[in-house]
Amino acid sequence: AILATIFSISSGGILLCKFLVELDASPDIFGMLSSIPMLVNLIQPLGAYLSERTTSRFRYSALVYGISRLFWLFLVIGIICKSWGLINSQQLVILTLVIVFFSHLVGGLGCASWMSWLAIIVPRRLRGRYFGIRNSAASLTNLLCVPLAGFAVSHWFGGTLQGYGVVLLVGILFGLVSLGCQYFQFDVNPL
Repeated sequence: AILATIFSISSGGILLCKFLVELDASPDIFGMLSSIPMLVNLIQPLGAYLSERTTSRFRYSALVYGISRLFWLFLVIGIICKSWGLINSQQLVILTLVIVFFSHLVGGLGCASWMSWLAIIVPRRLRGRYFGIRNSAASLTNLLCVPLAGFAVSHWFGGTLQGYGVVLLVGILFGLVSLGCQYFQFDVNPL
């Protein structure tokens, strides 16, 4: 949860909004950015259906969330292209929205499967304690990492856009490692 939280910090929230402000994004862009996560929740029933057709919750989760997190590498590449003058700010804003959309869309396919997997591997009598500790660890990670990441972005020697690219790349790596940590959990065959 801690590693996944670091990914979430770098790919959303205040850091992503600051990035878009630096690109002079319009209020309409921020409206679309806010609506995308809610809109793609409509895909969750399809994700539940697909996950029930697999033989491993771990492999399904790793595939879906791995693809979802790897989409963000395109934004890192876009930031590099912007730094080299190959694309302009407006193109980078559009690329960001496309990445947010597809990342959340693919991630929505894994949500129901992940929740049912946790319901199986965490005994009912321990769920409250488990989620309490998990949420506390994630909240503490947010409390510590958001200011550190914000400081890194704003003080990066190449500028804030490049700083965000570096923080995002580190977040993607942490997100992929978090998926690797699921390897140590008990796998479930839905069939």
